[in-house]
Amino acid sequence: MCACARHSNPPRVLTQVAESPTSTLSVSPPIISAVAAIRKLRYLGFTSARDAVEQLGVWADATRLLQLYRRYFPDAFARSTASVTIPRTGGEPGYSEREREFLRLVDEHLFPLPDLAFEMERYSCIPLYPKGIDWDDPPETYCLAIRAVMALFVDQDFPWTNWLPRTLRVETGELDWDKFKHLCQYGNRAVRQFPLLIELVAHDTGNLWLDASFDCDWEPFAWEEAALNYLTREWQRARDLIAQINRALERMDAHPRYYLTRLVRLWNRAIRRKDER
Repeated sequence: MCACARHSNPPRVLTQVAESPTSTLSVSPPIISAVAAIRKLRYLGFTSARDAVEQLGVWADATRLLQLYRRYFPDAFARSTASVTIPRTGGEPGYSEREREFLRLVDEHLFPLPDLAFEMERYSCIPLYPKGIDWDDPPETYCLAIRAVMALFVDQDFPWTNWLPRTLRVETGELDWDKFKHLCQYGNRAVRQFPLLIELVAHDTGNLWLDASFDCDWEPFAWEEAALNYLTREWQRARDLIAQINRALERMDAHPRYYLTRLVRLWNRAIRRKDER
């Protein structure tokens, strides 16, 4: 068993002592009464070694977040008067008010954090929420153009007959991806984004935020500078891609018959024939 303060951050645990170890050891410890010693022990309490190690881990994690707060938002950190006390709910540690300040600034200025990052217990890594297509969502979650692109991959109950000429249907087979991209380059701005829409649906844009999904595991990111810098760069790129995607979707949804017909015609032209395989 080892002693551990009941408070989330007992005095001087996370602050540097002024004296050197040598000078501290050379000073005789103060003599206190038995009553004072009992009070001190009651203040400290006793806990298991496992709980003590867990608490030290929480303090180390909190220190790391506050260091990142000072590193990325020095002015806000200098002005902050928020508490650094780590709360516990149901025995589980949460984030201090100052850590929550940092999380909100990350969400506002670096990259998005899910709402649960501000409401639940601590996370051992940076909580991420995918921003791409979730195939488990109901189809009506997405606009007409996205549902059409998804229907190219799977046999969905999509009403092609409402939008295509009577003699045009989606062909199945192996797609020549390079040929499809080449064909799309001869169209207008929205048509040139057809490959990007397919990459979005296929989780193949090359961007973490758009390709990650709840159906597959991705590498966890620790709270460290390299991870924050990488996620910030990826989110900036994701925002650019999302802007391109939204412009194309707006055009397609405004003129669905024209663009869905173009999409299917180009798709069919890029399907490999038997003699091409």
